[in-house]
Amino acid sequence: MLTSFIREMDSWSDETPPSVDDYLSFAWLSISCRSCILTSTHFLGIKLSEDMVMSREFTSLSMHVSFVARLLNDLQTFKKEEEEKKLNSVILMQAAHKDGGGISEEDAIWEIKKIVGIQQEKTAADGLSKKWKHCSPRVQRCLLEDKQDCSLFILKWG
Repeated sequence: MLTSFIREMDSWSDETPPSVDDYLSFAWLSISCRSCILTSTHFLGIKLSEDMVMSREFTSLSMHVSFVARLLNDLQTFKKEEEEKKLNSVILMQAAHKDGGGISEEDAIWEIKKIVGIQQEKTAADGLSKKWKHCSPRVQRCLLEDKQDCSLFILKWG
């Protein structure tokens, strides 16, 4: 996680902004969803075995939840972060298309929302894997029925 914070800070000071893919390779970690999920499940009294927490499935699920959370945050804060000269996927999406004639703010937002949809689908698919079948019906229902909120499913439903 610290490495991701360092990469994010380094990219703020670089002359050339990173690509959207490069940004997402570290930005999903810096939003710390995995820590929030683990802390929340603990305080909600949900017991996750060490095998579950260390599993490839949990890591993958945490990654997709973090991608969604990061991108949704970026969609809400891009104007403020542009003023503060901070990195943001919407801003980087626009910068990536400057050479080809540019991309409008609306088109950049649409592209990011498309990525959010893909990540939500992956989150739902990971959440429905065999590893998660023993989770509470509320968690499973949230994954099946409400993909819009699946990035917060553990925090909300336990």
